[in-house]
Amino acid sequence: MKIKKNDIVIILKGSHRGQSGKVLSFTADKKRVVVDGMRKVSVYRKPRLQGEEGMMKEKFLSISISNVSLLDPVSKKPTRIGYTDVNKNKKRVAKKSKTAL
Repeated sequence: MKIKKNDIVIILKGSHRGQSGKVLSFTADKKRVVVDGMRKVSVYRKPRLQGEEGMMKEKFLSISISNVSLLDPVSKKPTRIGYTDVNKNKKRVAKKSKTAL
């Protein structure tokens, strides 16, 4: 998977289109990412034990990886990701500005 945790991505489709955020987590098998600040919902947790109170909890829903793109660090626009070899180490590179990520 080319997008990793802590990358800054921009949303390409949906109600949050054009906004950017940091990737909190991802699931490789389902090809979905969770982006900080996007698709926030409130979930009510019922009390489990007698005398315990219920509580509201906020969480972020996942977004399909096809709807996000990595943000170029130089031009601040969406970019694709390429790879290059530097001293026999594989490094990720932004296609537009050719800078290492």
